[in-house]
Amino acid sequence: MQTASCRKAYVSVNLDVDKEGVFYPRLIRWDNGLVYQIDQILYKCRASSKKVGGGGIRYTVMI
Repeated sequence: MQTASCRKAYVSVNLDVDKEGVFYPRLIRWDNGLVYQIDQILYKCRASSKKVGGGGIRYTVMI
């Protein structure tokens, strides 16, 4: 059985910031030029990655 390898990948994200300082991601841009528009933010929480390390805000989005 083969196991999936995990790696951290940084991508460009266009976002809006409201007057209270809340972030709203709008677009995801991959290195190969693909751009995905974020239609809806479904869930937002503070999270860490146990597989590749690091932490931050996790967004679950509809694209």
